[in-house]
Amino acid sequence: MFKFLKPNRLLHLDNLNEKTSFLIDSFIPEQNITMWYCKENQGKTALSLGVAKYILDHCDIKMMVYMDMDNPRKNLSDRNLKDTIGKYDNFHFIHRSTIDITPYELLKDIGAEAYGSNYKGCVFIFDSIRNFVDGDINNDTKVRAIMDIMMNIREAGGTIIINHHTTKNGKGIDGSGEFAKSLDNLYYMQQLYRTGEELACLLSIEKERADIAESSFVIKKETLELIRLDPEASKITIEDKAFIDSVKRVIKDKGDCINQSKLLEALGYAKGDRTQILKLEKYIGMFWKCADGKNRQKIFSLI
Repeated sequence: MFKFLKPNRLLHLDNLNEKTSFLIDSFIPEQNITMWYCKENQGKTALSLGVAKYILDHCDIKMMVYMDMDNPRKNLSDRNLKDTIGKYDNFHFIHRSTIDITPYELLKDIGAEAYGSNYKGCVFIFDSIRNFVDGDINNDTKVRAIMDIMMNIREAGGTIIINHHTTKNGKGIDGSGEFAKSLDNLYYMQQLYRTGEELACLLSIEKERADIAESSFVIKKETLELIRLDPEASKITIEDKAFIDSVKRVIKDKGDCINQSKLLEALGYAKGDRTQILKLEKYIGMFWKCADGKNRQKIFSLI
């Protein structure tokens, strides 16, 4: 027997019977490295926080560590973190202002404990990954070093979620190609719309090792609630977006529920306007709910 063939180095193939499980169906596979990237001011941190909140609300995890090395500490107060994700005992937030080492050294500390199944049930969120590179993000060797650590964390049972930037021209991932080579799943993120209350985005697949799907979400800014949209929501026209905003405003002003006839009249349409009725029906389940009321009236309320 050759000396390098030590029993503890061998993978027993009869143990390869684990199926991929998801923390968010068809979007965030467990024990994978998943990244989305986008242009500036598209809402990548809002999505990261919404994903964090969803996982904490719905999944049985041991620990989540959110590492923000990008956003100013002063701006975090606008995100209502204390009353949303901050209420969970298994949630830990690390910020650039709270560490006495470099982000790369922090990553190495995490990597030093990445053995066996030490990180089974743990979720690590990196915002954003470029801040953890020890030097030039275009340097293949430097980027490969951090991605090797990421892969070690994954093999120790950890789930890794990363956000990142595009190049200045918006045509690719900023920095070395080693980022994408080591990822399991990669999405390009595009903001669909943004209001004072929420942000909507579309995530298109660019690389997949798990059975993921193109996804669209709305993130509520006050609560960090993550709401999955039908992919058709990504095809909303400017005119429909104005209609949606008007409907939501009327429903809210009328005490959070209103019948169809009064809703259409409040919007300035005839109660039998078939075109507008079809629009209302089109977005049921995306932006509002519809229930049967008295005298066969349709009652609309916000999701």
